[in-house]
Amino acid sequence: MSRTKITREFFNQVSQKWDNVQLIKLGNMLSAIFNKNINGLFTKEKLTVLDFGAGTLTTCIPLVLNNDRIEKLYAVDISEKMLEKGKKKLEDLKNTEFSDRFELKAIDLTTETEFPEKVDVVVSSMAFHHLKEPKKMLKVLKSLLKENGCIMFVDYTLTETSYYFHPVQLREEVHAGFETEKVLEWLKELDGQKHSCETFFHFEKPNNVENEPQVIEFDLFLALAKF
Repeated sequence: MSRTKITREFFNQVSQKWDNVQLIKLGNMLSAIFNKNINGLFTKEKLTVLDFGAGTLTTCIPLVLNNDRIEKLYAVDISEKMLEKGKKKLEDLKNTEFSDRFELKAIDLTTETEFPEKVDVVVSSMAFHHLKEPKKMLKVLKSLLKENGCIMFVDYTLTETSYYFHPVQLREEVHAGFETEKVLEWLKELDGQKHSCETFFHFEKPNNVENEPQVIEFDLFLALAKF
């Protein structure tokens, strides 16, 4: 079974129980970071955004709620069930004017590169470690940008314990984190005007599994490329 299929099936299975207080707090934090950078990099009055690996829209709902300049957001994910949960969140807001700014697309951009339009910004939260070829995906996402567009993604650093962050059935199907120096090299190869990769949050999680580290820890980083 391919990595993509394993990942899709896993997230389809866990979709209804996915959101929790910690993930909602993380989504709010990441959306604020994305918006700060968007507002600092763009002077355009209206922006189109693609959220790659949008899941249940935990990050992109507060992203759009707190930025009136985002007139359209494409929420892209390979898991139909995760997006269905996100759609229910939009419906629960009972704000048609707001929900109309979203378009949810259950597609796999590793194989399907056709897209309705070019976007100003691509954001992504904790999705790149699920990709077999994350460096290749950066080039795909760059091809979806308008002139002077930007890619921003958050993921986690490679540490001695980061391998144990995921459930056992996923550990051989994901990257156990990334070295920020390597990610910065990928960004530089995209030939943008600006590129950076900096850590901003330290994560620790107790682990009760026998014969494994008692604490899993790593840093989150923000990778950014402006063209």
